[in-house]
Amino acid sequence: MTRLYGGACRTHIKRGDTVARYPRDMRGQADMVDALTPCQEFSVYTALQGEHAPVVLYMDNRIIYFKYDNGNVFKYNELDDICLSYLSYYIQRIHSLQLPLPYTHTTRRLHTYKRVLKNAHMLYPPIAIAIDWLYHNIPNFTPVSLHGDYVCNNVFDTGLVLDWEFAHMGDFHEDLAWFLLDIWHCGSLDNTQQQYFLSEYTRRTQQPIYPDRLYYWTVFCYVRFATIATQQYKRSLSLGSLDLHITGWRVHQIAHILASRYRMGGYTIDKNTVTYPTGTQAITCFFKNLVRVLTGTLSAKNLLHSTKKAVSIYVYRKIY
Repeated sequence: MTRLYGGACRTHIKRGDTVARYPRDMRGQADMVDALTPCQEFSVYTALQGEHAPVVLYMDNRIIYFKYDNGNVFKYNELDDICLSYLSYYIQRIHSLQLPLPYTHTTRRLHTYKRVLKNAHMLYPPIAIAIDWLYHNIPNFTPVSLHGDYVCNNVFDTGLVLDWEFAHMGDFHEDLAWFLLDIWHCGSLDNTQQQYFLSEYTRRTQQPIYPDRLYYWTVFCYVRFATIATQQYKRSLSLGSLDLHITGWRVHQIAHILASRYRMGGYTIDKNTVTYPTGTQAITCFFKNLVRVLTGTLSAKNLLHSTKKAVSIYVYRKIY
């Protein structure tokens, strides 16, 4: 039994030629915002029938079982023009599919994001201003099938795309903006690569990319990422996970990005209004994990990995 890749609200365990996709919380707690239920996700895999997705076998007690694929995922820091061309092909194919996906109005999604951030006391001024701007500038679009989490780590070189728990109907610019975000821990694209990827998408679909809509959905995706990171942070408080705790600190990085790079109409942002919490909670999580190592419920390797991430975040904050 081997643990493989995992997403925000699912994880994968390999047993022989079968991969089991488990909800991260088997107690039935609420998943991430925008996430499909396991039953909804199973219906999507069934509709795909192995096209750009793993071949689904069956579902039992909220656990989805697939055939194992031994391909390799793409990596942002290893992408050339050929890889970008393939990635543009896969995503335009997804956008052309007819899938049983839900559609949630953008206003309702923004309301949910704002509530989650506010309840966690992470609705920092740049993010609050961004949400307000997003409320008043929702673009018109024709809904298409979106993957919702289209990043390199979820795409195999065999053409299979993983982690469909965020699939929904929406503006195709949202998927493109999510892929082009520069906050992924695995890297990001430079400007030349971004333009090539978008030009390949346009060439294949004959669908023009509208800069104003791409700009809107980029800001939207930053807010969405901050919301997911906030939920991961809240989960860390109950699980004592330093990894999830550090993921929550990405909210502050996003607040700085919105404050320093984006000008949203007449809205002004002062990046100096963003404050960081003390490291007390991170240190508490570290000692909780240390106790778990001593009791044999956590490996020393995982503790070392979490500590290295904590140090890197600390260094980032000092440099930033």
